[in-house]
Amino acid sequence: MQKRVRVLFVAGVLLAACGLNPEPAPDSGIEGKVLIGPACPGPVSATSPCPDRPVSVGVKVTNTGSGAVSGFKSGPDGGFHVNLPPGNYRLLPDKPPFSPAVSAKPVDVTVVAHAFTPVNVYLDSGVR
Repeated sequence: MQKRVRVLFVAGVLLAACGLNPEPAPDSGIEGKVLIGPACPGPVSATSPCPDRPVSVGVKVTNTGSGAVSGFKSGPDGGFHVNLPPGNYRLLPDKPPFSPAVSAKPVDVTVVAHAFTPVNVYLDSGVR
């Protein structure tokens, strides 16, 4: 039993020394929505609102320090909740297949320990 515990301890130390963390911290990351807009042509006013719509798309996540890449897909309501270790990230949304005119800019976000950073990702629908 002691030999087994010692082997597991050494393996854990080696993984930590290499900077490898097999699972992101469960208590930190990002959460928010992916939205597309404008949804209506012309001016928007209080009497004629036209809010951005939630959209389900893939989003690539790049760690700006190490360059590691992962990703996720927002839900049908545009929502996402992703575990990530603390660090600086860039979110790169995919263009949805239903509209070639859609454009998206990357979003930079910082994740701190023991918290979920709120962030919304916006896609430009091209509607004017």
